[in-house]
Amino acid sequence: MDHSTESSDHPDIVEQSADESGDVWSEDESSTPVYESRVRRCLSCSEQFESAWSGERICRSCKTKASWRSGWL
Repeated sequence: MDHSTESSDHPDIVEQSADESGDVWSEDESSTPVYESRVRRCLSCSEQFESAWSGERICRSCKTKASWRSGWL
């Protein structure tokens, strides 16, 4: 990029570089989240259950109820 022809109207614009695949938004493997199972308390019945990841907060027993399947819960 020739900096002598660069416009001074937009000094905050930063040029992004692409990786070998050409994908500017790709993430390296080190930033991929690691999901850990853990015992959590169900938000519906308050019973403890083995949760596969941090976003799983309703136990399997409560997910089988009609209220969960209908979207009421």
